[in-house]
Amino acid sequence: MKRLWACYAPYYHTLLFVIIGSVLSAGMEISFPMIVRYILETVLPAGNMTQLLYMAVILFSLYVACLCISFGVSYWGRSMGTHIEHDLRCRLFAHIETMSFSFFDNAKTGQLLSRIISDISEIGDLVFQMPNLIMVCLITMGGSAFFLFYINWQLAIFVLLLIAIKTGGTILLNRRMKSAFRKAREKMGMVSSQTMESLNAIRLVQSFGNEALELKKFVTASHALQQAQQRTFLFESYLTSSIIFFSNLTNLVIIAAGSFFIMLGMMKLGDLVAFLMYLMVFIRPINYAY
Repeated sequence: MKRLWACYAPYYHTLLFVIIGSVLSAGMEISFPMIVRYILETVLPAGNMTQLLYMAVILFSLYVACLCISFGVSYWGRSMGTHIEHDLRCRLFAHIETMSFSFFDNAKTGQLLSRIISDISEIGDLVFQMPNLIMVCLITMGGSAFFLFYINWQLAIFVLLLIAIKTGGTILLNRRMKSAFRKAREKMGMVSSQTMESLNAIRLVQSFGNEALELKKFVTASHALQQAQQRTFLFESYLTSSIIFFSNLTNLVIIAAGSFFIMLGMMKLGDLVAFLMYLMVFIRPINYAY
């Protein structure tokens, strides 16, 4: 944690803005479904046009405020990430410069480039997403779960159980995806290394007529990268399509079960709409985390 805070320390003002902005935007998102529920259950049956217009203006103003805050959090947060990424990249480069000759004899240049550029870029994304996602998850998921139980606890238990099962399966899939992405980065480093070695020695290669041999080495490395990338595409495609299917299935379950509860007089239409909206708010951080 000390090393992590050392990355944030020079930019603590931006970090504070990201945290406060995430809290405000998440809090506003939690309020939207309840306002819609109030309009459907109170304002609409009363036929009060003035109050309807008043609530619509409030809801629109909150939407605009949430848009501005979310934009600021995303822009300044990602800017903070690029600054931290720059600091880490320079530190890593300075550290590599101090390594012994034996280190460079055993290390491939392409692999080092991959560590300095690709891996550091992922860290830059993480340092912004981590505080943002932590605050968003705590507020939106916790608040949404509370209101889901408040609206209809029977339906909330069933739906959250489905989400828990899906989340567990996706976590297991994510572990395999991380392994596949790591192998793809390794193969990318091999391609970069092979390319640099061949091009740096191009005069020697041409002098001895070894173009075909160097091309064969490059094709082999590129083919290994292609196979590794195809495996990542397989996992990504399955994850994306399964999330879409599960979202549609969950909506179907809520609509069917909610309609059943409405027929029994255990739920109102406004409750059903608010329930669907809160579910969307609840699963959004999960989808971002995937």
